[in-house]
Amino acid sequence: MAEYTLKYMLSEHGYDSQIHVCSGGIATHARDDSAFSLDAKLTIKDNGIPFSEDFRSTDLNWHKDIIENSDLILTMTDLQKSKLMVFEEIKGKDVFTLKEFAGEPGDIEDPSGKGDSVYDQTFYEIKICMEKALKRIISVKDFSERYG
Repeated sequence: MAEYTLKYMLSEHGYDSQIHVCSGGIATHARDDSAFSLDAKLTIKDNGIPFSEDFRSTDLNWHKDIIENSDLILTMTDLQKSKLMVFEEIKGKDVFTLKEFAGEPGDIEDPSGKGDSVYDQTFYEIKICMEKALKRIISVKDFSERYG
């Protein structure tokens, strides 16, 4: 949900061709090449976010090149952030939780298996944080500068 929400917001502001966004899992239940969860798909569709029916999940344990080629890495939780720190490819990268980057405390918990209302709440949290994070990213005219 976070990937497509950010892509949508970037396109609304004309930055979709300047900033590449992709998502990946790090949890023990992350499965490479899995289909988009039906609950997540319905939630973003209900909120007017376009998405690809062909979306497949990415397990970062198998795709460390994504980490290596990233300038900014946003996780949903502190635990995910700490799990990324063991990768050699993470050295020198800017890594934040989404809420941390947006100036908010706490984590955005995985809604998997918790029902529609939890998916809706999670989407809302992601959307609010992405709005704040987007302002922080696009306020920098030269994207090679840091986000500060």
